[in-house]
Amino acid sequence: MSIEVQITNEMIERCYNFASEIILGDNQYDRLPATIDVRIERTFAGKLAELAFHKYLTEQGKDVPLGDMFDIFNGQGKTDLCDFSTKDGKTIDVKSASRTDHYLIMVPIDQFESIPKDYYVGVRINTGVTKDEVIQIDAIKTATIYGYCEYEYLRKKATKNYLPKQDRHKRSKVIEATGEILEYEEGDCKPAQLERLLDIKRLINNM
Repeated sequence: MSIEVQITNEMIERCYNFASEIILGDNQYDRLPATIDVRIERTFAGKLAELAFHKYLTEQGKDVPLGDMFDIFNGQGKTDLCDFSTKDGKTIDVKSASRTDHYLIMVPIDQFESIPKDYYVGVRINTGVTKDEVIQIDAIKTATIYGYCEYEYLRKKATKNYLPKQDRHKRSKVIEATGEILEYEEGDCKPAQLERLLDIKRLINNM
């Protein structure tokens, strides 16, 4: 069962300021080519999903610290070990979807293999826009927590690449020839459908 969380202006401002500072300060690893605006938008959505999940935990009486969630470390080599953890030390990563036509969460294969998590939580930031529209951050009022999946579930799923094969070579040639950064697309990922995630209450009982 999905859970709706109210998003406040304070949450939006905090996450957007964080995203702007970390991207403009060149302190986040750039996994795939993207414009500055797209990188800020994606970082903002990911951080807001984490904060929405934290708010839900607080509302459920869970005393979970934010830790270093909003700390910015110099350089691109610093990677969070996990967003949250359970009482028995198992790791939780929050993954976001930010548009109405996003029906998956996707875990980049490099992250999945090098810093795997025990659980992955799927949160949609309800922006009300589709892929080709600009997100108006001030219009965001809610986020939806769809649930979670386990590492083993994703491990057994096929790795997918969401840039169409016919466009991959063409894209790299355009970037090489013109220096133009095209619209961000996901590379190799482990996907999970939001609607098929497990009930989040089963996970937070152990937090």
